[in-house]
Amino acid sequence: MQPELAISFGGERRRRAAPRAAARFPALGTKVAALEGEEASIRLLRQPPARVGTEYFTLHLDLAAESEIVRVSIAGEPIVGLPRARTLTFSHSVELSEGRNTIEIAMETSSGARRSRSVTLERIDAEKPLRAERLRLAFADLLPAEESDTPLSLCQSFNRGLEFQLSERGRFGILARRELEKVLLERKLSLSGLADPRYATRLAGLAVADEVLTGTIRVRRDGIVAETRLVDVRTGEVDAAADVFAERTDTRTLDMLARALALELEYRFPVVRGRIVESRDGGAFVMDKGARDGLREGLPVVVFEQEEFDTLIRGRGRLDAVRESRSRGRLDDPAQAVSIRAGLEVMTR
Repeated sequence: MQPELAISFGGERRRRAAPRAAARFPALGTKVAALEGEEASIRLLRQPPARVGTEYFTLHLDLAAESEIVRVSIAGEPIVGLPRARTLTFSHSVELSEGRNTIEIAMETSSGARRSRSVTLERIDAEKPLRAERLRLAFADLLPAEESDTPLSLCQSFNRGLEFQLSERGRFGILARRELEKVLLERKLSLSGLADPRYATRLAGLAVADEVLTGTIRVRRDGIVAETRLVDVRTGEVDAAADVFAERTDTRTLDMLARALALELEYRFPVVRGRIVESRDGGAFVMDKGARDGLREGLPVVVFEQEEFDTLIRGRGRLDAVRESRSRGRLDDPAQAVSIRAGLEVMTR
């Protein structure tokens, strides 16, 4: 069943011809001829993986036509709230059934032209991360955006919902706000300072988190936007950014928005399990999973060996090159290279 409330990813629904998302994700698809010589296009701004381990998936779309687009539907459900425009850039979350899903995206223009395209995804049983090796998130509160009238109480309510959703789903190990405040107090650091990626690196030596989750919330006349970043505590680099938008700010909407954001963060850090097919010098290795499985460069991984009663960790590292069906990774500690060999298992953290 489709959610009653449309939640948009990527911050807002826009009508610009050169959308912000297009600069970050390669556009896929080609123009198709519409009625009476009119040209129209339905493009995907992000390559969807062939297999998905979550119950919802977000499509990032760019639609364009010579006349105004007046109707859009996804999986048979009309998308409400979109403006009439020649170009539309927006995102929409669809619910997936188990197995193969064919999702039709259709649009109609003011001239009567109708065009559609389909996306096929297979929903599989999600892998569970090794509990002791889950990516550890330090949850810093999302704060009111600068120069906005966003109530602090609304941010607090949203933060409670997001922390609950992240903990409940179990994808990440969550360092709760109270625990984080205690660690920071001992080191004479401030919670608000974590909004600066360079400041987040001060957690690196504390061995309490791998990433810091931070961001802002902005209430506007047309709705609410929550923008988040995941910052690597070792390097201070932003590993992932995700933002969601809704048109209302009631309690139910905030809960749905928090759940949608938790799902989007899971999508950015998929749980994928594979095997090493080749070991190389310097702690490098090649595994049998790639982009079609949802992998991307920079994802943290753990190399391990499963025995009858124990899981033996052989090393930790990150992927530095990803192809369609293969990926190359490198261990953080080259000294562990002697333990790496073909046949060992690899899983994203």
